[in-house]
Amino acid sequence: MDDDENIADLLGLVLASAGYKVDKRYGGQEAIDFVEGQKPEERPDLVLSDIMMPEIDGYQVLDRFKEIGYTGPVILMTAAPSRETINEARTRGAANYLAKPFDIWDIPRFVAEQLKRSREVSV
Repeated sequence: MDDDENIADLLGLVLASAGYKVDKRYGGQEAIDFVEGQKPEERPDLVLSDIMMPEIDGYQVLDRFKEIGYTGPVILMTAAPSRETINEARTRGAANYLAKPFDIWDIPRFVAEQLKRSREVSV
């Protein structure tokens, strides 16, 4: 999810072209509502979320996901990377962190690696 619809749409296109099922959301509350409305077995396998969004930021989304029992990896993205944002992401339980700009064509491989890591941990 990203409040910048162009980024969310581009991520969705690239991941869909790599064979992933994509559910795009353009804000934190929209993502929370979507995940809360799903049965646990129907929830996304992985979530990509921008950190800096209006109203509800990526950290708050991550916190809420933990409260509702979402167990998939959450990858936080930001255009303002710093040691503080990396530490905050890790402290709050993000599986990983992406600094923008990134090479959009690297995202499917990155997602595959995160999903593999997540499955290894949960076994």
